[in-house]
Amino acid sequence: MFKKLFRASEIEQNALEVWGQKQKAKEMREELRSYISLYYGPSAWDEIVRIEGQMRKERKQAIYEAEERKQLILEWIIGIGLAVITSGVIAAIIWLIGKGQGKW
Repeated sequence: MFKKLFRASEIEQNALEVWGQKQKAKEMREELRSYISLYYGPSAWDEIVRIEGQMRKERKQAIYEAEERKQLILEWIIGIGLAVITSGVIAAIIWLIGKGQGKW
């Protein structure tokens, strides 16, 4: 019972820490936005947000392509494995038929 209670409080503590970090990150981002807008103009912040969006899009595309590559490699390995097994089974059948007919 104590372990379950301890786990629950640990989870709550972690959740509060994550929430606090998110709030701090929001505040820091807002401070950065204000600073950049003040010194470089609002269009500079808009450009930063656009660049962030582009970077997220590129990262998402790279992850997708990596997953596609993994899937393709896995499919090729499975296909080659099945081809080897099928060839072995066919060769064994042919050998057994030949052995049964006295050719080998």
